[in-house]
Amino acid sequence: MVKPSIDELTNGKFNRYILVIAAAKSARYITNVTGAMGDDENEISDNGIVTKKESLENKSVKIAINKLHSGDIKLDNDTLDRALNAGLNGIEGIDG
Repeated sequence: MVKPSIDELTNGKFNRYILVIAAAKSARYITNVTGAMGDDENEISDNGIVTKKESLENKSVKIAINKLHSGDIKLDNDTLDRALNAGLNGIEGIDG
């Protein structure tokens, strides 16, 4: 079974579709940010969401899901609305 579970991630507040959109947009952002970083493994993204080392050790989708679960990337009604209607980002904690 995948950890964290979908139920843990949504807390009964959001459906799976919303979760998939949030995870996909977050993962795309993480991929773009870490791709633009230099070779220093200790380099941290401008907003502190992800480190280069973390991106080298894990796939961006796994990082995004863990960040959603830990609360580093917030999933609430305002940010969900932006995620569903925005072009690039729309997830709180992620500025592009």
